[in-house]
Amino acid sequence: MHVFPSGSVYGCRVVDYKNALSLQSVDLHLEPGGPSGGSGSLEPAHERRFSISDLHYQVQDFGQFRYLRPCVSVTGCCHLFRRAALDAVGHFDLRFAPTQYDDVEHDIRHALRGELPIYQGHLRVAHMRSSGQAAWADQGKLLATWANLFKLQIKYAQTEYDRIREDEHQSLLADMLRRIEELEMRR
Repeated sequence: MHVFPSGSVYGCRVVDYKNALSLQSVDLHLEPGGPSGGSGSLEPAHERRFSISDLHYQVQDFGQFRYLRPCVSVTGCCHLFRRAALDAVGHFDLRFAPTQYDDVEHDIRHALRGELPIYQGHLRVAHMRSSGQAAWADQGKLLATWANLFKLQIKYAQTEYDRIREDEHQSLLADMLRRIEELEMRR
């Protein structure tokens, strides 16, 4: 917490308890939106206001996600909050349950207040519930996931999602420049 003393939300790297190389969640970032669904997809065609990073689903965990930095969201099963920050944005919105989007929406409320969550990838938690890509094998869960993502897409204005992305980019840049300065001071 000394690197990000103003952090109000913290989270960690979450792996599958049966296979620690299988990542369920890391630091999540909002990416530009675009068309979704359509021909050949079960997901209805619509224009997304944002996408959520999913690089961690494409690789196994060999240590490349062991870092510390700000992000837009960390996984909800392993959130750590400062009490004042939790009180400021309220409870999780259960209309987004049972998928992980209740976590993302809650973290978006923090981001809208200028309080980006802090990802601590050096800490690993083995999660006993199928989530993320593993949950997509069940069509009912998949449809619930898409419905909740759609609700999240339209909950806030495009300008709010754009502002969150810009704030995060500025925060990541500042973090990188701080680290470079620290390295140069050690020379």
